[in-house]
Amino acid sequence: YGRIVLDLSENCVTMYLKTTALAILAAVFVLSCSTVQENTATGNYTNPNGSSELAVLMNELYNDAALARQQIALGQKPRLKADARKILTAAATEPEKVASPEYKALAGSYIESVKMLKKSSPALAAEQFKLMATACMNCHKTLCPGPTKRIQKLLAD
Repeated sequence: YGRIVLDLSENCVTMYLKTTALAILAAVFVLSCSTVQENTATGNYTNPNGSSELAVLMNELYNDAALARQQIALGQKPRLKADARKILTAAATEPEKVASPEYKALAGSYIESVKMLKKSSPALAAEQFKLMATACMNCHKTLCPGPTKRIQKLLAD
């Protein structure tokens, strides 16, 4: 009878050790998943190249555009807050790209499309919005393709 008590005691210790080890592994896994840091300069987005002044500005322009898209869908006049003209002067992650004639031309086209969207009537806002989002996409396809999937969401019907 004494032998049975000893076997049960050893099984309990073994079970306790296994359970404790499993709990520690689970805790390490959960903690490692929750320590991912997000770039929250202005909203939750990931920028693999860092958050230059231009990257932060473009994120603000994207957020404005997403809101404008919703406003247009509701028949409202879009309200864009970010200053699109700053894309010509904001410090960039890759300054050589923004110094190029291609960037300056594409940026000018985008800035003009923003001006036209701001001036457009609610009836023409949807078409003007597509022109603005297309100008944005054209620049990114040419010089910085990273955000094209995100920009495509603005063009989706």
